[in-house]
Amino acid sequence: TFNQKEKLRKASEEIWLNEVRAEYAPTLVGYDANYEDSNLKRRVKNFLDKPSNSLTEWENKTYDYGIADLFAQYVVDQYGREILVDSLKSSKVGIASFDEALRKGAFQEDFSQVFTNWVITLFLNDCAYGARYCYHNPHLVNFRVIPQTNFFPSVGENVLVLNNVIQDWAGNWYKITGGKDTLKVEFRGDPAGVFRVPYIVEDAQRKFSIQFLSLDATNNGELFIPRFNSEVRSVVILPISQKKTQGLDEEHPSYQFSLSISTTKRTP
Repeated sequence: TFNQKEKLRKASEEIWLNEVRAEYAPTLVGYDANYEDSNLKRRVKNFLDKPSNSLTEWENKTYDYGIADLFAQYVVDQYGREILVDSLKSSKVGIASFDEALRKGAFQEDFSQVFTNWVITLFLNDCAYGARYCYHNPHLVNFRVIPQTNFFPSVGENVLVLNNVIQDWAGNWYKITGGKDTLKVEFRGDPAGVFRVPYIVEDAQRKFSIQFLSLDATNNGELFIPRFNSEVRSVVILPISQKKTQGLDEEHPSYQFSLSISTTKRTP
């Protein structure tokens, strides 16, 4: 990194992307082949200590290395190690260099889409639902994040409200079960933020479908899921904040959002 960025291109790489490349190095040279004694196994544990940690905010904690490694494994599985190489041999840094590498490789996605697909993969991890929603590394094909589960009562008039504060480029997974009739979910995001809100619906046969919540100009949106707790077993909502794309070694702002969950007799 020093040679390619500082010396040759007079650029200073952002820490998170430098560490993403560094974390992939043990796999590259074969040290992770024996999983039981591997750096990768240790990094999976580090990641699970704080799975909603931001990829790009570097505090030099063990969970920072965990998320960097698991993201690196996904990127190489899906786009090849050339993405790491080409972003290194770029005069740009961070997300800008990553996007440049994707364009050089003739990929249609940008970093925002890659990150969104990865957050979905961390819950789903099954190529049957889309080529981008899985790991290929044999040590990670069964890896999945367990979402925060919220049980919605099926009797009476109830409203469940979840409030949280998240940082850019962090995964969040909220599972809703229980309820009845049509489930109504209202998302209210900080107007100053930039959000993507995928959600995954699980049917009675335990099959999943991936959809995206449409948000208005003030980051508000709502969805209705009919036949909840009969034909639909659960829904997992994955709000992601994606506003800051440069200067990521500096302070990371936080953004508030809320999920309000209720039931209604019919879908509008």
